[in-house]
Amino acid sequence: MKRKRIFIILTIIALLFCTTFYIHSKYFFNPITFKEDNITYLPFTWYQKPMIYSYRSLVNNKIKGENIERDKDISFIYRELKKSKIIGPIQLNNGAEPIKPLIGNLTIKSSKSGGCNVTTLMWYGKESNICEVSGEFLINNQRTNTKLVIEITSDLKNFLVAKFDE
Repeated sequence: MKRKRIFIILTIIALLFCTTFYIHSKYFFNPITFKEDNITYLPFTWYQKPMIYSYRSLVNNKIKGENIERDKDISFIYRELKKSKIIGPIQLNNGAEPIKPLIGNLTIKSSKSGGCNVTTLMWYGKESNICEVSGEFLINNQRTNTKLVIEITSDLKNFLVAKFDE
């Protein structure tokens, strides 16, 4: 009887370990704890590994880092975007800062559905703390896909400065 209990407990532990490993290796977010919000507004299955990102500088119109598959960077971008303050679905010239020339954009693509864009971040340069991010926002009790103006974290700003200054 004691051996049977130990076997059952070890089997449950092994199943939990395998399930956790599978989820971590396949998705950026845990499906049990995942909550859709203004930054990650699609179902968790859209955030399936591998995801790729590319960034384009509009200053010299060169595409840099095309199709980078770096899970650590993508996790960092989403973590920092979720920490950032959402100003709202407004145009920059009506927002907290005067409009500045667009420096470039960073696009994250899903491996699901043939590489559809999941997130696009429009960046206004190292002098600005404001970005536009594609997302979904609740307006008048209706979900609307729009661009959200956010105030990015200093860590995300440093990451963007490093990427666009390469």
